[in-house]
Amino acid sequence: MKPILFTFLFSGITTLLSAQWTQVGGVIQHFSQRVTLTQINGAPYVGFANIASGGDLFVQTFDGTSWNPVGMSASGAQATFPQIEVDANGDLYAGFATTLGEVNVKKWSNGAWVSVGAENFANAFALDFKIYGNDLYVAYSDGDQFGTLSVKKFENGAWTQVGMPGLTVGGIEYPSLGFDNAGAPYVAFRDFSNGQGVTVLKFNSGTGNWEGVGNAGFSDGAAQFTDLRFDGNVPYVAFKDEAHGSGASLMAFDNGAWKYVGTPGFSDGQAEYVSLAFFNGIPLIAFNDDAQNDESSVYYFEDNQWQKLGDSFGAGVTSYHNLLVEGTTAYCAFAEKTSDVVLYRFELSCLVVGLETTAQDPACNGMATGSATALATNATNPVAYAWSNGATGATITGLPAGTYFVTMTDGNGCEKTDSVTLSDPPALVGTIVNQTNADCSGMAGGSATVGASGGTPDYTFLWSTGGTDPAQTDLPIGTHTVTITDAKGCETTLSVTISGENDTTPPVAVAQDLTVALDAQGNAAITPDMLNNGSSDNCQIASLSLDVSQFTCADLGANTVTLTVADVGGNTATATAVVTVVDLLDPVIVCPADILSNFCNAPVEYDLPVATDACGGIVLTQFQGLPSGAVFPMGVTQMVFAATDASGNQATCSFTVTVQNDLSLNMTATPALCYGENSGTATAQVSGGNMPYAFQWNDPLSQKTATATNLPAGIFAVTVVDDKGCGRTDSVEVTQPDSLHLQIDSVVDATGNLNDGAISITPSGGVGGYTFEWSFDGAPFATGEDLTNLAPGEYCVTLTDANGCTKMACVVVDMINATQNPALENRISVAPNPTSGPLRVGFDLPAPHHVRMEVRDALGRVVWEEKTMNLTRDQIEINLPAQPGIYWLRVSVNADFVLRKIVVTN
Repeated sequence: MKPILFTFLFSGITTLLSAQWTQVGGVIQHFSQRVTLTQINGAPYVGFANIASGGDLFVQTFDGTSWNPVGMSASGAQATFPQIEVDANGDLYAGFATTLGEVNVKKWSNGAWVSVGAENFANAFALDFKIYGNDLYVAYSDGDQFGTLSVKKFENGAWTQVGMPGLTVGGIEYPSLGFDNAGAPYVAFRDFSNGQGVTVLKFNSGTGNWEGVGNAGFSDGAAQFTDLRFDGNVPYVAFKDEAHGSGASLMAFDNGAWKYVGTPGFSDGQAEYVSLAFFNGIPLIAFNDDAQNDESSVYYFEDNQWQKLGDSFGAGVTSYHNLLVEGTTAYCAFAEKTSDVVLYRFELSCLVVGLETTAQDPACNGMATGSATALATNATNPVAYAWSNGATGATITGLPAGTYFVTMTDGNGCEKTDSVTLSDPPALVGTIVNQTNADCSGMAGGSATVGASGGTPDYTFLWSTGGTDPAQTDLPIGTHTVTITDAKGCETTLSVTISGENDTTPPVAVAQDLTVALDAQGNAAITPDMLNNGSSDNCQIASLSLDVSQFTCADLGANTVTLTVADVGGNTATATAVVTVVDLLDPVIVCPADILSNFCNAPVEYDLPVATDACGGIVLTQFQGLPSGAVFPMGVTQMVFAATDASGNQATCSFTVTVQNDLSLNMTATPALCYGENSGTATAQVSGGNMPYAFQWNDPLSQKTATATNLPAGIFAVTVVDDKGCGRTDSVEVTQPDSLHLQIDSVVDATGNLNDGAISITPSGGVGGYTFEWSFDGAPFATGEDLTNLAPGEYCVTLTDANGCTKMACVVVDMINATQNPALENRISVAPNPTSGPLRVGFDLPAPHHVRMEVRDALGRVVWEEKTMNLTRDQIEINLPAQPGIYWLRVSVNADFVLRKIVVTN
């Protein structure tokens, strides 16, 4: 198994001096989104959904000078979740879903995009399309399986299920396919049944089942934009990590468990549209960087830390990132300025440059004899080195212990920084093993033995008397030195003082006053050396002692202490001094924990702080806040207490009293059944606070229950007050369906007794699932929407929607008289037609005739009529209704009639 990225081959930190992300060509396409990226023979191909062309999937490639389209639309319709891929033969494919979720895969073949297998072979809420070798796979959130995961593979000319459909317990988002070295498919996704964390499944071809890779939902929290990639045979998943500030995170599967690579959520701000790629085992992650004004950022992981690859790039808000590494070049395609598709590139050759360091420690402690060497790997000549001490060159010498930094710069401008630490060997130390003093007469007779430690054994000794052994005898009174040298030539010097014996002269005792402070337990101690102020003896002082060396709180103030000095001859002398004992330590005071109260306008009780001091005598004072049992205001009250001891030392502590209203309302509503009805409801679901609750609605009835009923459409507010007087106000909207409407499209009158009349209607508004009840001249007649083969008469329809709301309309089917006189047509004229004003009807009759006229609308309703007129050569002006539409003019002359269609315009 390939090593996981937690340990790297390269040491040091790479700096890419002038390298930055540069745009490839210009804007590939304006007004486009959902970007996807691949390459063929080193040439980048970018796919996108072109908003200006109805959201169709288009593909373009860069020829080194300009972007060129790959045929026409690859989808032929609006495309979602587009993905372009290349198989082992270099053939280009496009996978996508339509706006209805229908999954399709097409191949660029012979200058056209052709379907791979059946069209619309799956129903997806989200999908990923990938190719391993020549095997095509689609993983998707299955719309036919309640949004759970399904995977299909194209084999034997058809798309077939890989394992069972609906693999997961709950719904999934952001599916991402990947393949190990054996070609086994893996799928990573956001798992709604496991806390919306990341889950990875692997297909076991031996059992025909999908198996979990590590724990389900293994990320610390919810994840978005999951992107699965393999480095060798190790799966990695990059994602937006909502548990870590919604930053970018990378996890790898190592020794049976998923582990974070570096810092979780390493980006400075939120990361959107995360995309993962690898370069020589180094992971790179691209994303929309909230901390960089929503521009694009790319980071890489090296030397156990995430580092930024160049500056952030892209104009305006960026989205739909796709990261691809080809050779030593990284490509990043995305939409900038919200909808301009672009491609950027970055030269990665500096990432493989390495720097190794070695060191030689100083030979002796404190000496500058160390050295350090730096060696560049995979670098381009000339190579230059710059050390933190100002030296240049690969090797520096004459160094004391310490840490030294070196920066290597190669011929391509790649920089690499590393450090090396030099350590001192243990210090060479000499010690006096034993010593015998001489007498005070000045005669020789003293002796001393010394030893050595540290440094590098073996040791040699050279005394000031000329001796070379560690033990020396017949030493006179006085100070003698010995130089100790170790195996590396390191030296140290030790002094030995020989004193005299048989002294009868008492010493001279001299003491000094001093002040000593009590410790936290109320104790203090002094030593003879602290009181001694230069006591002396003609030969040698043997000891110093005190009559009192321990003090407590009872000894505060001045105390007389006696110093006794004894010499080697047994002679003694004394001196006294004043030791002043003081207390400088503050008392210890502990306040109660912060108090949280959910009771409004209620007293709050609390315990007083506890104060202790080694010497007692504490006075407790409240500096800020209210006393226990007081009624505290809403919000936070700061409480501050002080404890003062008998010596005036003071300590303070504080805590807070917070009075809060945790009453919470969840508002729901049901709409009115019919337009204009008072049949809606509004409900306030209460949590927190203290029961019982009181309700007050602002509806016309001022209802006082949790649910207000019989409401019209509108926004209704409720105020809820709990048993302790805490209140909340919230509102909810009660909606209603659109008004039920019945449109009479056309009415065809019957001809004579042929029963060839017809009525066409269109319902709208309300709630679907309409039913129709027709009556003919008052009797039930039919239940269909449109009627044909009708006899003359009045037809009424009652339209009812799914909520029981009704609308009624009546239509008259008239009868066209079969005895109509054709010659009469030429004697009656109508103008203007169409008309937006009065209508003029002209008559050219050979003799006076009895004339009757009427005008009906498209529903058969009479809107104007004149029943009795005797006309010959006359003109009648009719004021028609202002409502535009189709009207029918019927002119009856004796037993004959003429029927004319009239069009009224605005």
